[in-house]
Amino acid sequence: MSNKNYRPKEIIKELKRWARRLGRFPMHKEIENNPKLPSMSVIKRLFGSYKEVAKRCGYPFVVHRYTDEELLEMLKRKASKLKRAPSRREIDRDPNMPSSEVYMRRFCSWRRALHLIGFEIPKRKVYKGSLKPKDLLERLKVLSKRLGRPPKLREIQKDPKLPYCRTVVKVFGSYEKIVQRLGYRSARYKYSDEELLNFIRKKAKELGRRPSKREMDRDRRMPWSDTFAERFGSWRRACHLAGYPSPKRRSL
Repeated sequence: MSNKNYRPKEIIKELKRWARRLGRFPMHKEIENNPKLPSMSVIKRLFGSYKEVAKRCGYPFVVHRYTDEELLEMLKRKASKLKRAPSRREIDRDPNMPSSEVYMRRFCSWRRALHLIGFEIPKRKVYKGSLKPKDLLERLKVLSKRLGRPPKLREIQKDPKLPYCRTVVKVFGSYEKIVQRLGYRSARYKYSDEELLNFIRKKAKELGRRPSKREMDRDRRMPWSDTFAERFGSWRRACHLAGYPSPKRRSL
């Protein structure tokens, strides 16, 4: 379904067709992963709630409330299968598991849910320095030397000896300035406006709809979403210029 024009009747028709095939009404995560449907946030905006859209499709809304023990047992089985603590992304991608949001609402946080089944997530390393550009630059140079090129934003993000990439960019002003301070010509690593927009078009063609920032950041072939926001003012405007404007709200 086109990302540019969401019609409630077409959404209902597609949901009914899919529900008949499944023998039940599709779950939140199944709707999110269906390229023929808009995201759940759009559906909720059009129909008011998940309960309401299920009712319009002729399916009574039945809430299956898991007990705490059932939720933790399912999480234990998933961890046993992976032989490690599962991530929220892995839980959300598993159609046989409740959403990670269910665990967070029930147990206050994802970290606490894992703690209750015997897994401890190490706390994120917090940069406790004074954020002096000189200190950060030295660490960036070490990373750059190891890579043989300027580090990408996602590589800065993953380095435990560096703060979050957004913090680093804020200290130096922009990613281009970081590259220059490392002794590289930023133009060599800089895409033209049209090249950046073509990345969005390519990803949108693969998905059959407008990509989200998260989907761009997960794809190693694509520039970091912050690159688009920095160049075009916002991610929304970058998508608009690429031919994928945000859908306008419709009144039913």
